[in-house]
Amino acid sequence: MVLTLPGRQYQLRRQKFIHSIGNSMSEEPTSLSWADIRTSRLLDSGISGGLSGGILNTWKRGRRGLVPGLTTGALMCTFLQLCFNELNILRIRHVSANPALPPQRTIHGSVDTGQGSFADPSTSAGMQMTQVESSTSHSPMDRILSMFGQRISDEKYLERLKIERDSYLHRIAELEEEKK
Repeated sequence: MVLTLPGRQYQLRRQKFIHSIGNSMSEEPTSLSWADIRTSRLLDSGISGGLSGGILNTWKRGRRGLVPGLTTGALMCTFLQLCFNELNILRIRHVSANPALPPQRTIHGSVDTGQGSFADPSTSAGMQMTQVESSTSHSPMDRILSMFGQRISDEKYLERLKIERDSYLHRIAELEEEKK
C-alpha cells in the first residue's frame, strides 16, 4: 500500500523497498535531509495513534469519548514520533562526529580505515589506537555526569563546601545579632 501513496516520505520508502528486493530498474537514490528525518512517519503515527486513542476512549467513555480520544491519541503519538526522530538525529550526529569508532568492514571482509588505499598502516593503526584509548578512558557514568557539569577533585569540592559553610555561619551570626 505504501508503494502507491504520494509524498516525499513514501517516495523514500518506495526506493528503500525497491532497493531491498534488488530490482535493477530502481530509481536514482535520493539523499535524506534533516527535515526528512524529522518528519519521518509523523503522519502514520498520528493516524494510528488517533485511531487507537479513539477506540480506547470510546470503549471507556462511550460515544462521547470518540473525538477527545482521537485528538489526544493523535497528538501524543505524533509528539512521541517527533521525539524519537529527534533522538535519531542526535544519534546520527554523534556517530558521524565521533572519529574514534572502530574501522568498518567492507563487503569483501577487508578493513576500511577510511584513509584511502595508500595510507601507511603503521601510522593509521597507531592513530586509531590512541583515539580508542582516549575514548575508553572515561567510564559511562563519567560521560553521563559530564552532561550535567564537570567532575571536580575531592580537594576542590571540600574547598567549595568550606566556603559555603563559612557563608552560612556568617549569615547565622548576622541573624542572631538582629534577633538581639
